[in-house]
Amino acid sequence: MISRRQTLGLLGAAAATAVLPAIRPARAAATEFRIGWQKNGVLALAKRRGALEKRLADKGITVSWSEFTSGPPLLEALGAGALDFGATGDVPPLFAQAAGGQLYYVGTYRGSAAGSAIVVRKDSDIKTVEDLKGKKVAFKRGSSAHNVTVKILRKAGLKIDDVEPIDLSPPDAAAAFKNGSIDAWSIWDPYLAIVEADPQTRILSTAEGIVPSYSYFLANAGFTDANGQVVSDV
Repeated sequence: MISRRQTLGLLGAAAATAVLPAIRPARAAATEFRIGWQKNGVLALAKRRGALEKRLADKGITVSWSEFTSGPPLLEALGAGALDFGATGDVPPLFAQAAGGQLYYVGTYRGSAAGSAIVVRKDSDIKTVEDLKGKKVAFKRGSSAHNVTVKILRKAGLKIDDVEPIDLSPPDAAAAFKNGSIDAWSIWDPYLAIVEADPQTRILSTAEGIVPSYSYFLANAGFTDANGQVVSDV
């Protein structure tokens, strides 16, 4: 298990459980590997270290990076062929597949459930998860935080319909949380670590013991069919 805020293993090690389709002869040799990334997880570490650039340099393949604030828009781009590779939490791939995204699961790793939580302001009258009933709870729809919210509420005997869900990207939710226009925010690291450092923030519940933290590496199906060896090598 990868503990919260510890240095994560490099991509190659984390993808040891990869499940790739049978590698087929490439229709067109790739000269660029387009990766969607977020400010957390193995890909963030690989980007910082230039690990994939080094791994693919001798194959004549350059690496380009596009940053996303959450998994749903990343997988929308991946499924549409605007990216070749990316990583998200557990729920975004389900929504992407339901929308017809052309994706392959190619690897997985597990992180710490303490890196996901529902937070409230320190002076909030919300003391327990049950107190969220009727309150505005922000999370990105279709993200891992969506699943965490549902599961935390369920443990407390509530349903998602018992709160007022507010669909916000992490940056927008951060602003809404700060100005008090939402009552609670379900979010993951590193956004959680940032807001948690504010003395005016209080963690209502983490996902520990409620939702295991899995992330998945995904690849565009067309790119992988044509360049399976590239995906396998990373």
